[in-house]
Amino acid sequence: MPRGRIGAAVKAIADSVAKGLENAAATTRSLAEKGADAIEQNLKDHHSNDQAVRDRLHAAAGERPGGGRDAGVVLHSRSGALSNREVLEQGVGLPRTPETIQHYAELAGVDFRGMPVEVVESADDVAYLDFQGAVARTDSLGVQLGPAAFQDEETLVRTLGHESVHVVQHQQGRITTMTGPLEDEAYAAEDGFVATWRGNRS
Repeated sequence: MPRGRIGAAVKAIADSVAKGLENAAATTRSLAEKGADAIEQNLKDHHSNDQAVRDRLHAAAGERPGGGRDAGVVLHSRSGALSNREVLEQGVGLPRTPETIQHYAELAGVDFRGMPVEVVESADDVAYLDFQGAVARTDSLGVQLGPAAFQDEETLVRTLGHESVHVVQHQQGRITTMTGPLEDEAYAAEDGFVATWRGNRS
């Protein structure tokens, strides 16, 4: 083959290879960009779902979504073998009424000092309490008792006594974000309320 034609053929091959490499690079970039977009969208979707769950839990806890609390530091009682959801699904326990609360509070010598005490059973409240592993919660706005607080007599007495200690802590202005000592104090008081209840119920 004449030298000129060889040179032209080599150039054509080189151009073809270069074109192929360019196309491959463009395809790779496109796939990479699509992959990154897909990953980014997936992360956004997961973040959105996670945030929705967090917002529901914050709302049930008396908190503003996105940060900050409406009701201050929240303290909990974690007595009981069954979760709130289990008590609801199994239909077990004491009647979840104000009369039940008043009856056992009187027998156990529990004083909530005028603080509101309510029973909560909504899906959000149950999800929040079970997320915390708790049967009740107390903040500056009052006491909320979940279904699991009523699973049996002693659990209710312990819960009422425990939360009443948190009421006193709030009213005395002793609440801090270091909740460990506050919870220790409330748990330590439970046996005293149980002993009073046992002495008065007969």
